[in-house]
Amino acid sequence: MLRKNPFQLKVLPVDAPFCNRVKELKELAGYGYSGTSAVVYSPRREGKTSLVNRVQNRLSEEGCITVKTDFFSVFSIDDIASRLAKAVFTETKRHESWYLKAINTIKSFRPVFQPDPSGGVSLSITPASGKTGFDLLEDVMNSLQQLAETLEHPVNIFIDEFQEIADLKESAKIEATLRTYMQETKASFFFVGSRRRILFDMFNEKSRPFYRMAVNYPVYKIEQDELAKWIEEQFQNNGVICGSLSKDLVKLAHSHTYYVQKLGMLAFSITDTTLTAEILKQAYIDMLESEKTVFEESYLKPLAPSQRNLLIALAKENTAKPLAKDYVKRNNLPATSTIQSAIVALLNHDLIQMENGIYTLVDKVFQDYLISTY
Repeated sequence: MLRKNPFQLKVLPVDAPFCNRVKELKELAGYGYSGTSAVVYSPRREGKTSLVNRVQNRLSEEGCITVKTDFFSVFSIDDIASRLAKAVFTETKRHESWYLKAINTIKSFRPVFQPDPSGGVSLSITPASGKTGFDLLEDVMNSLQQLAETLEHPVNIFIDEFQEIADLKESAKIEATLRTYMQETKASFFFVGSRRRILFDMFNEKSRPFYRMAVNYPVYKIEQDELAKWIEEQFQNNGVICGSLSKDLVKLAHSHTYYVQKLGMLAFSITDTTLTAEILKQAYIDMLESEKTVFEESYLKPLAPSQRNLLIALAKENTAKPLAKDYVKRNNLPATSTIQSAIVALLNHDLIQMENGIYTLVDKVFQDYLISTY
């Protein structure tokens, strides 16, 4: 007999079981409602998007207008403008008076509705002004500023993977343009991202346009006991006895919310009525195997050989001194200048971090994989 697995790997729906984050939900909702912008950051797949989605849901319940867009793989200035405009049309279309105001205010694009394969209707947008580049971006940002003034409701705009604009040509001017309009717009912004060093620098370096425009809001790991309790409840509520093995599961997943969910999903799928240590061990082996493509193709393949070699060395042996002669010799690393460049690159990719003065990998499950594979 089939049964529903309680663990999910995608961004969690706002009504799905959610572990703790009571403090974060309350604080971020308070920021959004009062017009305070925040930079929300954490390592990859630690639940930022699910958290901010829930915050926006709470804000919406309080009468706020919530807009969400994603800058992942954004490729041009025009693309930024297009994504922002589409996000506004998508949100306002559920309320006729808001939607009409959006259409009358945002002149650079027009919404187009088309039937989709599921039987619903999808929204796309088409250029309407002939403007491109910074002229288009300024026009859209000016339109958003005017729209926020006329809507007479608190507005919150959630931009996921915001740091991606730093990789674009003329990124400094893009940041300056966005800052000019955002600081005058009657809205709160949630700038969210997983490349923490780049995102943090955007808002904390004095020379950058976004310096001190928003509150820094790191999302930390959930306490192990809280996660273990939640895991045990999910198993128990779905007919599986888990007991103290929930703590072992959390430790194996290094308290990383994505891996906790995935390991729970895999363990649940091969358990009948009682989770055992053997089942949990097999589920962890299965998880490492299932993540192999991501680890190899997304994490390792884009790296230069020197960066790859240093990453593997740090996985096997965390160190405070990767430039030390004995460490370099022991791990067959290149010249000092090359190692220094590799460190900067790995930090910017958010693959390594400093913990208590020691260089270590951000993703501990990835670290387990490297140790067992290389």
